[in-house]
Amino acid sequence: MLKTSFLCLAFISISATLVFCSNADSSSVNTENTESALITENLGTQWTPVALNDKDETVSAFVTTKKGRLVAGTSAGPYISDDKGNTWKPANINPDDKAAVFSLAMDASGTIYAGLSRYGVLVSEDNGDSWKLYSEGLNKGGPRSSYAMLAAGNNILKGTMESGVYLSDNKGKSWQPSNNGIPLDLITSKMVSVSQLVQNDKTVYALTDLGVRYSTDKGKTWNKPAHNGIVRLGYMQSLAVSKNNLFTGIGTAQKGVFLSTDNGNNWKAAGLEGKAVTALFAAANGVLYAGAEGEIFRSADNGKSWTAIGTGLPKKPVYAIALAPDGKLLAGINRTGIYLLK
Repeated sequence: MLKTSFLCLAFISISATLVFCSNADSSSVNTENTESALITENLGTQWTPVALNDKDETVSAFVTTKKGRLVAGTSAGPYISDDKGNTWKPANINPDDKAAVFSLAMDASGTIYAGLSRYGVLVSEDNGDSWKLYSEGLNKGGPRSSYAMLAAGNNILKGTMESGVYLSDNKGKSWQPSNNGIPLDLITSKMVSVSQLVQNDKTVYALTDLGVRYSTDKGKTWNKPAHNGIVRLGYMQSLAVSKNNLFTGIGTAQKGVFLSTDNGNNWKAAGLEGKAVTALFAAANGVLYAGAEGEIFRSADNGKSWTAIGTGLPKKPVYAIALAPDGKLLAGINRTGIYLLK
C-alpha cells in the first residue's frame, strides 16, 4: 500500500514493511541543522501548533539555512520561516513545479535541495528565495519519489522509491544511479527503496527496506553489515548517527531504539521498548531525540535513559524533529502540520 498523499509513506511488500519518514538527524540533511553546534536547547513544556495554510498538511523534513531561515518539507511543497518557526509561508516556486516535499538537504555552500513526490529535485541557491526544478536523469522511467536527500561533500545523494540511490556531482543539475552494493528485492526483482540517508565525518548510511548499507566513498559504493540483533530488517523505520553511534528506530514487533557502534554489524537495545519510533534527531551536542505517536523523548546518554518532552502533541506519528535557531524544538506531524515546544 502506497499512500502518496502523505510525506511519510507506508509501503508494504512481501519482503518488507517500511514506513518512509524523513529522518531527523543533525548529520542528515533531511532535517539538517548546520548551526546546531551553536544552539543551546531552550525547551518548553507545551507543544503549540503553528499555523500553515492547511492544518492537515504533513511535515516530514526541516533544514536550517546558513542565514538562520527554517525550511520545512510539507505535503504542499516547501515552506519557510524567518522568525524561528513561529510563522510560516509557502516558498516562492513555479506553480508547475509544486509537489509534496519528502526530504531536504543543504550542502556546504548553502544550496538547498528538496526531494519531491514527483520526478526531479527543487534547488535553491539563494537561501530559499527562489527555486529551480532539475530532472535530467530522473525523467519518466527513472526514479519518482525522493524519500531522502543528503549532501556528502560534493556528491548530492537521493534515496528513491524502488530505484535505490541516485547521485549528482553538479549541484543537482543531473543525476545517475549509484547502486553498487544496494540490493535488489528478491521478490519483485526491483531495486529496493531507500528511505533514509545520514552521515558522520567518515561514513554515509542508507536505510533500505532490506536494512542498512554504508559507504566510505560518499555514496559511490555500498557495503552490507551483519545486522546482528535486528529481528526483521524491514521494520527499521528511522535512522540517526552521532559520532560513531548509529541509531535506528523500530516500529513493529521489535519496537524501540537500537544502537550500533560498528557500522550496523551488531545492534543492542537503547531504550523506548514498546514504542514505534518513527523519527530520530541527533543534535550536534550528542543529545538524541526520538518521535513516536503523540510523543517525543530526549536522551543525553546514548539511549541509556529517556525523558518525555512536553505535552499537547496530537496522537499521530511524529515524522521530523529539529532545533530552531533559538533552541526551541520543532516537530513535523502526520496530517497535522508543525508544532513548536514553548
